[in-house]
Amino acid sequence: MSIQNCFVTKMAHNLQNAEKLFECSFFNKKFAQTDDLCVHLRMHTGDKPFECTVCSKKFAQTGDLRKHLRTHTGDKPFECTVCSKKFAQTGSLRRHLRTHTGDKPFECIV
Repeated sequence: MSIQNCFVTKMAHNLQNAEKLFECSFFNKKFAQTDDLCVHLRMHTGDKPFECTVCSKKFAQTGDLRKHLRTHTGDKPFECTVCSKKFAQTGSLRRHLRTHTGDKPFECIV
């Protein structure tokens, strides 16, 4: 299945059983929905159809574009429940929370 046909092709599938009928032609990876396959195929093709209207940077997924837009808007929707500091990314909040807990999940291998 080509990436151009992803959103047009409709194959019968059973969502209740999450039957995976859509297969990547590059790897032996299967998907239950055509949209999931299409997103996956962009990894192989390099297709980035979602463009930032501010700086023209392109993204393969809409979620990545939404996260990127926060760099322009300054939006920080993720707030620390301990000190109320706000973050644009959930990963940044998770990393910050370690300053309160003292958690050090990574070990030096040297």
